[in-house]
Amino acid sequence: MKTMLGPCLRRWQVNVLQSLALDVANRCEGLPIAIVTVAKALKGKKEQAWRTALLELQRPSLGNEGSVTAKTYACIRLSYNQLNSELKSIFLPCCTVGFTSDESVERLSRYGMGLNLFHTVRTMQEAWDKVITLVQELKNSSLLLEPFDDEQPPIHVHDVVRDVGRAIAIHDHNNYIVNDDVILRDLIEKNTLKNCTSIVLYNISELPEELDRQKLEFLYVKPKTRFSKIHDKFFKGMPNLGVVHLIEMVLSPLPASFHLLKKLRTLYLDGCHLGDTVDIGKMKNLKILVLSSKIKQLSEKIGELTRLKVLDLSHCNNLQFIPPNTISRLTQLEELYMPNTFDQWQGEASTSWSICLN
Repeated sequence: MKTMLGPCLRRWQVNVLQSLALDVANRCEGLPIAIVTVAKALKGKKEQAWRTALLELQRPSLGNEGSVTAKTYACIRLSYNQLNSELKSIFLPCCTVGFTSDESVERLSRYGMGLNLFHTVRTMQEAWDKVITLVQELKNSSLLLEPFDDEQPPIHVHDVVRDVGRAIAIHDHNNYIVNDDVILRDLIEKNTLKNCTSIVLYNISELPEELDRQKLEFLYVKPKTRFSKIHDKFFKGMPNLGVVHLIEMVLSPLPASFHLLKKLRTLYLDGCHLGDTVDIGKMKNLKILVLSSKIKQLSEKIGELTRLKVLDLSHCNNLQFIPPNTISRLTQLEELYMPNTFDQWQGEASTSWSICLN
């Protein structure tokens, strides 16, 4: 009897797993992306994990979310639930912000540094390596897709997975993506954004005069009208911002409340109209500064950003002058990106950082 019990038990366990796997597959309703993500999430797991998964799929926690049915949501949500905290923190920005260029991994690593997502990372090279590793793990789980060709960005999300990711961001973390002025006003009036830690604003015609969101850590704004203006008080109620990415905004001068962002670590001013960069030099905790502007001169105050690891001026094509000893005072600088037209390096000499010409 002892010699027969082992094989019989193993056959019974295999049959149980096969039965559970069939039930789980049936809950995916034949949707390929759901079947693949669930299968990869449960690969190698024990019977208990399969039973728990089946229970989750039988009791979806969300109704229809746009084009995503409750059952589809439950399948992709199951795969998301299997991720560790670092993978979750990287996956959600891929769905909420969206990345459409070859710079996607670079930008994600810079966001991660600004939000302190990588607790063991100290350098930008380590952050890059971490993001590459995490992105590949998300691809292995089919929550991210492998690019079909060289023209697609390294970070590519299936439309259905992206919609589920955005739903998770809202329902789990109160993180919002808003692309309508009326919706934004409604959310503010109802105080829905009170505990929000991340806001992505697309195609907004006008920003509110002030946005009092004490817990906000990430702000991304791409306005409907190029060079929309920001009110002076706008940043007054957002002391915990770690990442700000502004696109095509009028920042001449910078809003008076800008200097209140004491915890800001990553700043993107993308295609913004800047008068000068003097006030940026007051943001002592900045680690990553990306400027894309028609400025002709960099303020010597930038040299006071002694925690800066990345200075990206690669799209400042009108840049003509950097005051002597400005860059060399950035003692923690690891990466310097310059337009290929710039050749005025008087008084600058360092081997501690690398220069990339675009």
